[in-house]
Amino acid sequence: MAAAASTPGLGERHAPSCILRGPGDAVGAVSRRDLLRILRVGTAARRCHELLAEGHVNDEALAVLLQSVGAGEPDAVRRLGLRLEPKEASDAAARVQADLVLLSLEDDPDLVEQTAVQAVPPRLMVTIVKARGLRDADWIPGTGKSDPYCCCEIPGKPLSKFQTLTVDDCLDPVWDRTDEVCGWEEGDPLDFTVWDQNIGHRPSFLGRARLESRQYFETEGFEGDLKLQEAGWGIKASLRIIVKLVREGDERERSASIPVSMLTSRRSSADVEEALLEEAAAHEAEAAYEEVVWEEIAEANSPTRKASADASCGLSETEVLPKPVEALAMQPETSVNSRLKELPAAAAEALRWLAWHEAWYAALACAASGNRPLLVENGAADTGLPMAERLKLPIRKRLAEKAREAWSRDASGFFVQPLAQAAAAAAQHTASRCVVPKQPTEALQAWRTFDACLKELEHGLHEDLIDAMRWLLWNASWHAAMLVSQYQSEDSEDEEDAEGHEDEDDEAVFGEDYLDVEEDHLKHLANFIWHSVQIHRSEDWDGSGRPWRGVIFPRGMGERDVHQAASAGFSVIRLPVPMPSLDGGKDVLGPARPLLEACVAAGVPAVLDLLDWSCRGHTEQEAACKALASIAVEVAASFRPGAVVGVALPHVSLPSVAPLVAVLREAGLSASTCAAIVQLDDSPADEEGEYSGMLQWAMRQGEQGLLISDGHIVLELCRQPAEDVHDPRALLDEALREGEGIDEVLPLSCVRWNLDVPVGLAKECELLKASFWQEEFSMRREAGCEHTTHGWFATLDDDLGSISACLGRHWRWPDPMADCVFWPHGCPHVATLVYLHGFTSSGSDYVSSYEYFYREVDGALEPYQGLKVVLPTAPLQSITAWGGEERTRSWYDYLTDHEGNQEDDLDPETLKEAVRRVHTTLDAEASLLGGTEALWLGGTSQAAALALHAGLTYHGQLGGVLATQGHMLASTPVSDLAQKGIPVRIFNGSDDETMPWDTWVSHTFEPLRKSGADVKIRVDEGVEHCDDEAEGRWCRTFLAEIGAGSASSTMSIDVPRFVFSNAVPALGSSGTGNLQ
Repeated sequence: MAAAASTPGLGERHAPSCILRGPGDAVGAVSRRDLLRILRVGTAARRCHELLAEGHVNDEALAVLLQSVGAGEPDAVRRLGLRLEPKEASDAAARVQADLVLLSLEDDPDLVEQTAVQAVPPRLMVTIVKARGLRDADWIPGTGKSDPYCCCEIPGKPLSKFQTLTVDDCLDPVWDRTDEVCGWEEGDPLDFTVWDQNIGHRPSFLGRARLESRQYFETEGFEGDLKLQEAGWGIKASLRIIVKLVREGDERERSASIPVSMLTSRRSSADVEEALLEEAAAHEAEAAYEEVVWEEIAEANSPTRKASADASCGLSETEVLPKPVEALAMQPETSVNSRLKELPAAAAEALRWLAWHEAWYAALACAASGNRPLLVENGAADTGLPMAERLKLPIRKRLAEKAREAWSRDASGFFVQPLAQAAAAAAQHTASRCVVPKQPTEALQAWRTFDACLKELEHGLHEDLIDAMRWLLWNASWHAAMLVSQYQSEDSEDEEDAEGHEDEDDEAVFGEDYLDVEEDHLKHLANFIWHSVQIHRSEDWDGSGRPWRGVIFPRGMGERDVHQAASAGFSVIRLPVPMPSLDGGKDVLGPARPLLEACVAAGVPAVLDLLDWSCRGHTEQEAACKALASIAVEVAASFRPGAVVGVALPHVSLPSVAPLVAVLREAGLSASTCAAIVQLDDSPADEEGEYSGMLQWAMRQGEQGLLISDGHIVLELCRQPAEDVHDPRALLDEALREGEGIDEVLPLSCVRWNLDVPVGLAKECELLKASFWQEEFSMRREAGCEHTTHGWFATLDDDLGSISACLGRHWRWPDPMADCVFWPHGCPHVATLVYLHGFTSSGSDYVSSYEYFYREVDGALEPYQGLKVVLPTAPLQSITAWGGEERTRSWYDYLTDHEGNQEDDLDPETLKEAVRRVHTTLDAEASLLGGTEALWLGGTSQAAALALHAGLTYHGQLGGVLATQGHMLASTPVSDLAQKGIPVRIFNGSDDETMPWDTWVSHTFEPLRKSGADVKIRVDEGVEHCDDEAEGRWCRTFLAEIGAGSASSTMSIDVPRFVFSNAVPALGSSGTGNLQ
């Protein structure tokens, strides 16, 4: 044991010494008997000091109790509810000087006046008390249970770390280890990790917890249970800790009561070491006695014994024992407010398993109530059913009960009870509808309960969060019910099917708000996994629509490139990490560390790319696991959570990826903040859109599989251009169709793509560099990823310098606020259409709708030669009519919301700014064209009004103005429209409830009708608002007429003139809301 330093005084930080002397005593070592007494009293004093300060007990009563404890009387120990445990020598001596005064409760005023204490900064003292419910990591027969120990440290400050002793073969260890956290500063969180000690092998991870600074700093301390994250599937473990903030005044007050002779004692290092060795021997000699005390305390701490002991002492439980703090551990990470948009990680995880276990319990209970029981032997891999043991109804009932307890413990707020009821109602509804015996009456009642419980949340939760929760519960319930129904026996003579409602439409029975039901239970499972992530990370899907708009860095990139990528508009940067050598002495992150630090500085998260690692055999896979563990530990220790949002794992088959994911989680990168990205080699679906290949296998593992147990496995597809395309323009169009029918079936997905083209088109595409072909190719490839849940990663390092052009801002893309542009390629630029999107939409939404701006030739659509289409994006701004709480994409601010019943009032300043921006864009295009004759302006919904207002106030004479499914502002001037000679074309739908034509929208165009200008208005029967097919047809009609009549011979084409005709309703969406 290392020698402790001398003790110059309590005002200085030091390693404590057990060499003490009282007033007038000779200097000498404390005897074993006295030391043990001091240990007991020191522990008691630590517990009682707060009681004394708060006035819960008086000095006389406390003195008697402490003296009894010091004498080792078991009754007195029990009255304090103490859990005494052998300490390291330094732990024992650390409390001696601070608590020795409580032995006699005597103060010497003369000596107090002589005390000199230096000022000290606040100190943080942490006690790791115990853990409970840990995972048994030593699950192999004959190896016993886990041997846990716990570490505490400040993230990024390795010198602050301390750990407890190891407790052998125990899943509920008691440590009671107290230490000061060195290097602590205000604002520092505390990380706790629990490990299983494995002699000769790397420790096994058992869970982690974090205590944020606000949880203990504002209250001068913390005492309670923390839930252990990543504790293992189905494991609900917790860690009890005590945190105290010792400030200068506290130290001065306590040390002022200690005799000067104690403060000024000096001993040599040899004496100190000898005393510490003697103290250690004392612990060993008294171990047997202490074990008896602990057993008595454990018995005394039972509720009945504790109550009687406290009564006999004359002190109530609240006066002596620590106050219950379990409620603190139940508080969510973010406070519940009127606009809560996502759940904390612990609550989201609890809700996920609540939905899952309620669904399976209800489905199995329903099957057990009839004559067609479930075939238990089908509870095997590749069916989706749980293991046969978990198909037993009592076990499922117990799992559901535990899930309810976990939800009540890990979530806090008004929504806890309604959501628990909704989960049970959804499960009962689907079971009653799908599992034999079917029960229509119960199904209807359960649906009404489900709907009513979710409506209770509308006043306090964001509608997007409620929607995600609704689909989470719905999909879990239908998945379980469908599977149970599929594997029910069919040999019963008395089949019990539902009577009535079998052939009726769902909406006719349950109402128009009834949710969609998929035909495939695996699709419900995929949706369940997706919404499990969404309820916790919904903020990631705001703004751009996908959290990952990433660039893959090639080797050799530097910190400057990181900042350029962030400013260019990429939301995440993917960094290659070479496989480290574990010989020691080298940074395991290697060249990725400075780039990762630059990402943190730039405020952009990173994804670590390990795809180049070789994992072809068992030896290489084992080496990869060790290397991955070292990298994950380093990242978890050196960077804040969220700095790394994903790790692209080494390229192995999906069945072989489980060990890598386990290592990633055990090393500290949790599923709540870091996705495990797994490459999917084969197609996830066949030609009919059914699940196939490795994805089908993985999803049929059910709750035994990695997709469910981990919850954040993102499957990545590598997208290559089609080899049978022989034209650069066709290659652009094909980029949007590459993921059709594929991305939608993946539970969690992202796409990796590059700028490679078929060999036969390489030279031709290179010649189109001047017309920004590579930029438009990138823009369209992004739009082709719109059905992924997580987004995309682009490799731009081609031979044409695309990555330099992109990061150097020579491209508009990928800036989400920049204009999206369809360029004319291989021909001169002769005309431009500037088209404005609707309310809450964006210019990028029209990239996948490129055919809006094509012409029809012989029944096929093809691009106009020489036409450039500019698609601006509206700014994010608060809407006054909605309380200004949220920002959405809007061309101007609304002051009122009449819900489509009349024109809304708008903010004139924001309208003025929008018009200025449109005029600037028109000026730029006019300068390129050399005039405005072939320059057209259009807009839809809200932007229809803006297009009319900006087009009719523009200083030049535009070639035409297009307005679809919108109205004209009362402030739009039309007095000189006839003189300007600008053609205006207006299209609306007769069934548009957002812009109702007959009610008021048609009247807004009266000034146009009376102006004598070239104005044509068309209303198509049966067309609703946000009809994509109709909007595309209207845009093509406008271009056909106005383009054919333009002065440019290049745009003149042989197509029918403008024709008025009725339209057929179609599906689609380009905007939302009732604001106009």
